[in-house]
Amino acid sequence: MPQNLRNLKGTRDLNIKEKLIQNSIVRAFTEEFEIYGYNPLETPIMEFQDILASKYGGGAEILKEMYTFQDNGKRELALRYDLTVPFSRYVGMNPDLILPFKRYEFGKVFRDGPIKIGRYREFFQLDADMVGSESLIFDAECIAIVLGAAEKLGFDIYVELNSRKLLFGILQEIGVTSEDLASKIILSIDKLKKIGMKGVQDELVDRGIGITTCEQIFKNLNIKGSNQQKIEFLEKNLTNPLALEGLSEVKTILFYCKDMKIAGKVKFRPELARGLEIYTGPVFEAFFKKSTITSSIAGGGRYDKIIGKFIDRDKIYPAVGISIGVDVILTEIMQSPEKYPIISKKETSVEVLLIPVKIPGESLIPIITKLRKGGINCDFSLDRNIRDSLGLASSLNIPICLILGKQELDEKMVTLKNMIDGTQSQVPTSSLLNSVQEILNHL
Repeated sequence: MPQNLRNLKGTRDLNIKEKLIQNSIVRAFTEEFEIYGYNPLETPIMEFQDILASKYGGGAEILKEMYTFQDNGKRELALRYDLTVPFSRYVGMNPDLILPFKRYEFGKVFRDGPIKIGRYREFFQLDADMVGSESLIFDAECIAIVLGAAEKLGFDIYVELNSRKLLFGILQEIGVTSEDLASKIILSIDKLKKIGMKGVQDELVDRGIGITTCEQIFKNLNIKGSNQQKIEFLEKNLTNPLALEGLSEVKTILFYCKDMKIAGKVKFRPELARGLEIYTGPVFEAFFKKSTITSSIAGGGRYDKIIGKFIDRDKIYPAVGISIGVDVILTEIMQSPEKYPIISKKETSVEVLLIPVKIPGESLIPIITKLRKGGINCDFSLDRNIRDSLGLASSLNIPICLILGKQELDEKMVTLKNMIDGTQSQVPTSSLLNSVQEILNHL
């Protein structure tokens, strides 16, 4: 009986087209990271369970989604939930790093959570983090990075910004002094965009929060208007020092964003908290402006207390980072290819297909070697006639075909067919590389 071949629920294969698109996404972001001075780092997908579990601030909700297991030595291990804690562990193991230290990392993470469009249990994350400076310039840089990479890829996105200090301060101002209760309230508040005011209020009531307290919370969170109007409203209505400190952080980041020419794409949203309690100050999330995908495509913030747990519990190690949802972005491109024609049309890495006509394939080796050494992605089409070879190139969106027969070889010429506009010309082999590069440069 044939074996029942299938994928594990929450996992998937990436076919060639999907992987090529993913590579384009990752390349755009890593180029942007390096522009801002971040360097690559790689950490293991497995960690000791106690390190992951004790350093996350999400409590039982995080632990329920963590994949845990024992190895043959009976050690309690877990698959990493994100890339932030492994980065923190790395910094803790390398105390001589020159600060501020910037790194980016691309890799798989694992969460045994709900599955929906664009969300899987095994998925890729692409993170950039900085440790060693309290300057909010680095927070603004994280926002600039995601906006810069999105522009390269042709995405229309916006970024939401807030500070968790503002949220805690607002709760303190209305008499919520228990940090544990405040954290639970904030987890509910963070869902305001998804489930609405009524849904959040129902959750808060279930947590024992009275209707009057709920109304006081919403008064300072569910506010409309421009960034400046929201700031002015909160400055007028708040007196709590922590809340005003958080508001000052938001104002400072918006000021830096203005200097970076990106302020128009940054929206101050006072109820934004991000789920993980590791965040200690500013937080931000990026979203598509027009898409069926409502999940954030990137998110991050300040987590000044985590790294100190790995090094010196009495010392603060200021840090900020951004995490890119590569799979969410990939899903958007695959669902709406017409919006991203340049990226979505790519079916292969091959840029030039060489087609021999009634000559041995090995006759093309000198030409294809010259092109490859010139940085051109090339391949042969052997055992096919011209019609089938051109059909193959068309189906894979290969932009250039080179056709060579005995006459072309004798005359040291090549028939170059531009598959984009359909034009065809005779090109000397001596200038072939330049002719190919000129076409590719205009794609």
